[in-house]
Amino acid sequence: RTFLCGSTQVIAQDFDTPYGMTQCAQIVMWHSIQGIARLATWHGTQRLPEDTLNSIGRHALLGEIGRLDHSFDLQKQNMEYKCNLLPEFGVIVSSVLFSASKPQLQTKRHLPELATTKYCLSFVVSRDYLKAFGYLGGSVNDRLQKLGSLLHFLLSNVADHGKVVCMFGPSIERFLGHFEVWVPACIHAPIRIPIHETLFGCQLSDMDRDFLAKAITAFLQTHGYAIIKGDRLDVVQLWTKTLSLVLNEKERVLTLIPTQIGTTYIPDLRLQALSSSTATSDHDLLYSQKPVSIINLTTQTVKTSLPFNVFSVLRADFFDHPVLDLDKVQVDYCKDDILKQKTHRVIAPCISAMLESCMGCHCSLREGYLQNWKRCWRAKAAAVVRYHSMYTSGHTAFSSTDTAQVVVPEKHVLTEAAVPPDAMDNEKSVTTDRRTSAASPRRSVFPVFQSKMWHDLDIENEEDQKIVLSFAEQLQPGIYQIIMTSTLQNILHGLEAF
Repeated sequence: RTFLCGSTQVIAQDFDTPYGMTQCAQIVMWHSIQGIARLATWHGTQRLPEDTLNSIGRHALLGEIGRLDHSFDLQKQNMEYKCNLLPEFGVIVSSVLFSASKPQLQTKRHLPELATTKYCLSFVVSRDYLKAFGYLGGSVNDRLQKLGSLLHFLLSNVADHGKVVCMFGPSIERFLGHFEVWVPACIHAPIRIPIHETLFGCQLSDMDRDFLAKAITAFLQTHGYAIIKGDRLDVVQLWTKTLSLVLNEKERVLTLIPTQIGTTYIPDLRLQALSSSTATSDHDLLYSQKPVSIINLTTQTVKTSLPFNVFSVLRADFFDHPVLDLDKVQVDYCKDDILKQKTHRVIAPCISAMLESCMGCHCSLREGYLQNWKRCWRAKAAAVVRYHSMYTSGHTAFSSTDTAQVVVPEKHVLTEAAVPPDAMDNEKSVTTDRRTSAASPRRSVFPVFQSKMWHDLDIENEEDQKIVLSFAEQLQPGIYQIIMTSTLQNILHGLEAF
């Protein structure tokens, strides 16, 4: 099918994929003169009729076509995400909508206030997977946002729509392949795991117990995401069930109990098994929304990357800088050593005490002990959220009258000499914020808030704090970055006052 976009002839392309969980993925464009047209469609094994595809495309763009919305800024790459259930077609449609103009129009002298063309990337699945889609909504939203940013980048730099579709195809097909694994992992998630099928029901030597403690510590500090590498299926299944037992029933969704040793990493699965020879690069791990620990049963080692508050920044920067190669007609992201994974050798005191108490109980009592232990530490995570809510609402328990000794002098200003040159180049806005807020009593109360919170919860060790914050992140997204990043800022304020 061909149509005109302004004065350019565009060929709509159709692709067949071997995926049965997905109805289709399509790129729909709206031109100010020519109207709506489908640019490309990736069909699943069951094709939707042409009229249905056109109706879904119109619905995705409905209400946004004639609106003069200045939030569609070409430089900021603002996008609108929407998810709709269309019962008349029996499908669920997730879409990202954005504006883009032709590359030749984007010059310093002439940058249009609004682009003449709007694009919509839609992902369509059957409503039969509505329950699974409820669990996968966050992953689908995150991945569509990244794909939308990549498509915007290509449309803004490549004039030929055919080349854009060709370069964008591998990325969308990778996502469709991941979704094909996510759905069965949701539908067949283990609800109850007998303790005699895990390592908690076995008698372990001191060496095996230390390795298990390191693995559980890293697993919980990375928000319950891990790759288990091994070559024996029975041992890998034993470890997968053991780590699944540390999670709640709802958290076990996206846990894949292996029936065979895998060779390809699937992002956003909580637990998955790979062979010990499978290489997992940063390029693959950064597709996951959370940091991932790697437990190698063959070498008896545990590796983790940087903490979540640093990981989220590196991940955002990773997807903001795609590499375009017009000669080879391909686009990709850099493959440098970004996460700098290191061997995890630390055991959290709470995990060491839990294993010692659990293994000291009779086997019939261990499952109940684990349930109470999980409730206790998730209750502490809920308390962290309440403490932070009290702090942000200005509760009298954290008033400045009780903390006059930690108030930074008002006339003190952070000088550029106190900041490294690279930090001055990359963090101008952060430095400005430090200058303007150094005299704020509210900012200076934060160390006292943290000290009181951890003291009341009886959590003094940093490794235990990371585990509690990982649980708290599930209750209030963003609290991990707030507390951990503010801790670093408090150290800078202390150096400032000194």
